Amino acid sequence: MSGGRTGDLHEVLVVSCDIVGHSSELVHDVQLGRVVGLNTVVSETIEDRSDAIWASGGDGGHVVFPEGDDRGAAQAALDLVTRFLTWSATAGVGLRIVAHAGRVSLVRGADGRVQVVGNGINVAGWMLARGGPDGVIVSEAFRRRLERHGEWDGIAFHEPRTLRDKRGVDQLLLRMSVRDLPSAWYSPIEGDRQQLRAALALRRSDPAWSHRGWEIMYFAKRILQVNKSDREALDAIGTIKKLQLMYTTPDGDEDTNPFFEYLDPTMLREVVLSAQLVERQYNEVICRGGDEGDTMFVILRGRVGVYKTHGEHDSRPIEPHFSHQEGDVVGELALALGRNRTADLVALTPVVLLSFHYQDIMKHLESLTGNQAAGWAREAIEGFISRRVLEYISQDVDFLYGRDGAGPLASAQGGDPIATLSNYAERIELPDNMRQITFDDAVAAARTPGARHGIYVLADGTLQSRADPGFTLGGLTFPMLWIDLPGFLTLPRHQFGRGSDKVKVFRIAAGGIEQLERTVREKLRRSLLAAAARSCFVYDAFISYTEHDVGDAAAWEQALKERGFRVFMDRPQSGAEFGETVANGLKHSLALVPMITSNVQIRDPEDNWVMREITARRAYFPLEPQIFPVVFGAARPERIAPGVTPIRVGSNAAEAVDQLAHRLEALRSGLLPPPHGETEIIDLPLE
Repeated sequence: MSGGRTGDLHEVLVVSCDIVGHSSELVHDVQLGRVVGLNTVVSETIEDRSDAIWASGGDGGHVVFPEGDDRGAAQAALDLVTRFLTWSATAGVGLRIVAHAGRVSLVRGADGRVQVVGNGINVAGWMLARGGPDGVIVSEAFRRRLERHGEWDGIAFHEPRTLRDKRGVDQLLLRMSVRDLPSAWYSPIEGDRQQLRAALALRRSDPAWSHRGWEIMYFAKRILQVNKSDREALDAIGTIKKLQLMYTTPDGDEDTNPFFEYLDPTMLREVVLSAQLVERQYNEVICRGGDEGDTMFVILRGRVGVYKTHGEHDSRPIEPHFSHQEGDVVGELALALGRNRTADLVALTPVVLLSFHYQDIMKHLESLTGNQAAGWAREAIEGFISRRVLEYISQDVDFLYGRDGAGPLASAQGGDPIATLSNYAERIELPDNMRQITFDDAVAAARTPGARHGIYVLADGTLQSRADPGFTLGGLTFPMLWIDLPGFLTLPRHQFGRGSDKVKVFRIAAGGIEQLERTVREKLRRSLLAAAARSCFVYDAFISYTEHDVGDAAAWEQALKERGFRVFMDRPQSGAEFGETVANGLKHSLALVPMITSNVQIRDPEDNWVMREITARRAYFPLEPQIFPVVFGAARPERIAPGVTPIRVGSNAAEAVDQLAHRLEALRSGLLPPPHGETEIIDLPLE
């Protein structure tokens, strides 16, 4: 190692080369011949100067000449440049050639050979990417080193350029001509316009190639980002047919891009105009799970990996759960619902994406006043978004497909139930100034007001029950809000207070339910009842009692709460109005638990609150009112709560509590149907 110690810095000259297009050459023998020829040239130099070091890179590498102040090292470097130029011309191989002077350390490698470490070789490697097959590029440091040893016959330096290296340091680079072998700066990469024309020409020669449309869209959009009125780029987008905008489905089939599928050429151009171009290199993060986001992406080039984590503290997975490529749509849930990203998106190759913001698209299309096609385009985009949201929700809720694939939609024998329901699906964004939210408010905020009947789920945001502000629903799990399907299933119209700035509701209209197969509808009804038990009722039990039995009622309330049940038990004060409070408790409890004692039996019906609450309960829920009477002593429940099976309190009250807890748990889990009706839930005055 030139007599120096490991790690000492040495002044060196570096001559580097790289075969142009080597990795894209498909013929192995051609690749092999090029590498052998290049190594032969290098070996001749090493034979002439034994201290030269060859740091191979496969299809190129660096020859390092230590002791750079020696004129012999400079001569050897120039001789190697000449050999490279001669071999390149003779063999017909494009070769990048650069030369630099700097400082490096020489380290003995694990295989006994000398390795070169330091900025001197790093800059030479960076320079290779700035050179081309048209000559030699050298650094100002190399030129100065040569000039220390006087003039060099046949060597000339031309056209200096200052470029910034990867450390952010400006480097002065020059062309170097050697005798009768002139140099030229590498020609700029062919412009977007030429690339666009080439893509159009290739499409004409092979119209069936499905990805050519994405290439046309990419280069046209690059031009439009410089000049949004460029006629050639706009016309090019207008020539793209939907069969040229294909993507590969998860099943390996080819299908048309669902976002652009129903746009005519004019509207396709308008939608692309409203998008932004996003470019990322290999392994760069596009967005992180948990990040805020309101855009979706269409992939024009490359492959994107989707990395999901299941919890805030989970480590990020090493492998993507799945990947997307040209023509795929990713991130649409953020656009549709404005919620945080649900996964990391990472570039698995250099990628190009079109980024779409919902409001930008719609604002642009709405600006095309009087254009019928723009209206159709808005409907097509809304339909696409609603279908994607429905697909996502259906995989997350048990009453559609469910996470385990055991939901009612999975039992459909023919057709695509999601496609059927998506024609009747709609996102509803509630106005920001609306602090109290009712069923009628959601109906009024919909794009199709008046279409009241359907299934309503919370798609984003949080809501607090007005019956009990401690009862909160969050959109991450898509809880049920209302079911209003007369003749099929109806629940009370719960009222809420807004718990977050943005609240979005998703509705599946009744018409879509009617289109499903009969057996699927029956399973859907049972699944909806189980889901409603979990999210549509604030309380598990409403304890009804007479004032003389408050002690027994309070003991049962405490016993149920200790078992984890949510209990409503009103304690009216003298002069207080409690009609609405009691009515809300009755409508939002899974079960009515009347305490039937001798005190209840002796009261007149008009003064008997237990009887009145039972009557109201049956009126609210003509189907399955779920009344579980608790009978004390010799009291007879037949007159108070006829037709239901009582729980009798014997010498061991804890056993009776256990019986009630068992029934309540069956309600909560969906084993027993919750109280409901087939017609609109009426309001019955209690006072």
